[in-house]
Amino acid sequence: MSSLPIDIAKALVVALNGETFSQVFTAEWHAAVRLKLSAGDLDSLLVNVVAASRTMLPIDRETDQNDVDISIGIQKKIGTRTTDRDENVEIMCGFVEELIDAISRLQLPGIPSQYVGIENEPIYDTDQLVEDGVFTSILNVTYRTMTE
Repeated sequence: MSSLPIDIAKALVVALNGETFSQVFTAEWHAAVRLKLSAGDLDSLLVNVVAASRTMLPIDRETDQNDVDISIGIQKKIGTRTTDRDENVEIMCGFVEELIDAISRLQLPGIPSQYVGIENEPIYDTDQLVEDGVFTSILNVTYRTMTE
């Protein structure tokens, strides 16, 4: 038996990897991700997708509404020099906006689901940026499905 949240997370990975963005990356699904990486751990832009939560509500005796939350971690080493950091934060925030726009219109392959909404919290982690020179942003996306 498969897991609906994991199936949705994996479908989102496939959909993201089928798109073209201003930054080069390959989205990956992981059962667990450590987002507090140091700059030395990052060789390239990381886009990690994990199943975060599921809320199931009965609609009637035979149908349930499932709201599935998927978390997407975006990380890139951008340096600690103030001039480079400020410019790169703007670039990366623009990339996160591209992801948000794409996710809001993507159809998930093989999953009959409806995009509900997205939250970007934090827009970027200022502590990790200042201390490690790493841009980290988190997107939390909600999809809705119906099951019998």
